[in-house]
Amino acid sequence: MASITNRKGKYYVVYWFDSFDGKRKQKWEQCENYEEAIFKKKKIEDEVNNQVFLAPSNQTIREFLETFVELYGTKHWGFNNYKANTGLLNNYVYPLIGDKKIQSFSTLNVDQYINKLTKTKNVNYGVRKNAPQYVSPNTIKSVVKLLRCAWRQALRWEVVKKNVFIDCNLPYCESKEREIWTATETQHALEICEDQILYLCINLSFSCSLRIGELLALTWDNVFIEDEDFEKDNTRLIIDKQFVRIDKEMIGVLTKDEIYKQFDTQLKRECKTVLVLKSLKMNGKARTVWIP
Repeated sequence: MASITNRKGKYYVVYWFDSFDGKRKQKWEQCENYEEAIFKKKKIEDEVNNQVFLAPSNQTIREFLETFVELYGTKHWGFNNYKANTGLLNNYVYPLIGDKKIQSFSTLNVDQYINKLTKTKNVNYGVRKNAPQYVSPNTIKSVVKLLRCAWRQALRWEVVKKNVFIDCNLPYCESKEREIWTATETQHALEICEDQILYLCINLSFSCSLRIGELLALTWDNVFIEDEDFEKDNTRLIIDKQFVRIDKEMIGVLTKDEIYKQFDTQLKRECKTVLVLKSLKMNGKARTVWIP
């Protein structure tokens, strides 16, 4: 498959390969000396024989990630995840490493990139209250998690030989436990609550472990509290949708069938977001919660 050519005192390993677009192309790889050319030639032939040869590509990280978002993101991410992940790419990936060749991006480049992120100004600095001046460790962790997923798909699509974002050096992230009401605090809230609807919401959210979006999305076809349900000890809720606010730009980008109803805004000014009743997530499955 491969051959060694000497041109003007320089050695090249020459071979043909099938590109990603199905075209037959020829590649010339320059070597320092004849010994390196022999080693390179043997390596290429061994990879072909073992069916692990990777066709050379000049595809940039930006070009690959745009394909990744189109083929993977639109099918696996919900509205909020899609918005957040594309924001991470636009703010912290494309400007720093978007023009790099994906096949030549090494584990060393990953650690250099993460180190550069720690010294990169936060895009929200000065806009949001208490926003850190530089990219926070938690944001870096989210960026690496996203790119690790992207490289996993690149490996599956035979674009790269390995996932360089595995076992990278991440900055220390301080994890904080989410505070929740205790049973005593919940009981006190119910005792002082004067609004009947709010009282019902507090009760359901605590006893049935419902998120606020799931609670507000309940419709009568989700509620089973008829006499026969009590007789069979089968009083229950079916959680199959949620009530959330999403960016209008996301509507139409992802699966339209996910939205059951879009609510009209009550504000006179133009809004970039809209309240919708939608399924739990893309391809999300309903769950049953039995009422105590």
